Amino acid sequence: MTLTVVGFGKNTCLAIVAVVCAFGLSCGIFNKTAVSPAEFSQDSWLAKAVADSEKAGDDLVKAANTNSGEAGLGIVVASRKDMPATASALAAAARQNAESVAKIIVAVDPKNSTSLGDVVLEAARKDTSSMGIALASAAKYNTRAVGKIVSLVMDKDTKTAADIIIVGAQEDSEALGAVLADCAITDSQKTGAAFAIAAANAPEVTGAAIS
Repeated sequence: MTLTVVGFGKNTCLAIVAVVCAFGLSCGIFNKTAVSPAEFSQDSWLAKAVADSEKAGDDLVKAANTNSGEAGLGIVVASRKDMPATASALAAAARQNAESVAKIIVAVDPKNSTSLGDVVLEAARKDTSSMGIALASAAKYNTRAVGKIVSLVMDKDTKTAADIIIVGAQEDSEALGAVLADCAITDSQKTGAAFAIAAANAPEVTGAAIS
């Protein structure tokens, strides 16, 4: 079938083009298809994470906003093949959109919490500020999920845990305080050790978390 358009002026034609483009963008016709979480463990995506962690981080943000649970599983599976690359991508995602990473943290299946915690630890070592903000944001939705991950960080790296406490307290002292209370139930000694380091470096900030 052939459509013939006759008698449209320049302005009308431009308007039609604008409408068509807007429709195409809204429907994804002209957009690059988002990477599926199932692709995160593939060598091609991991190579992207190594070459350009910011682009890989953008993939994680988009996946989190579409299906945060699947994104979390994708990260866990990817980390088993290449932890440094996956952690770099997660840190980049947190820099770009901490709330999206927070969605992943609270949506991950509890059976994968330990594995995700390992990725969070490595990502926090690369960018403590961004990951601390993401964890504080996640704590507002699910204190227990964040508490399990922060407890794992405390168990393996007290200094990084202390840095997360400082950043988290700056972001949301009330939410961070709830996380610390949860961590103390799991291991009061290690929670106390991490908090002591944080308090020594930022007494006013950390004090607000337990007030």
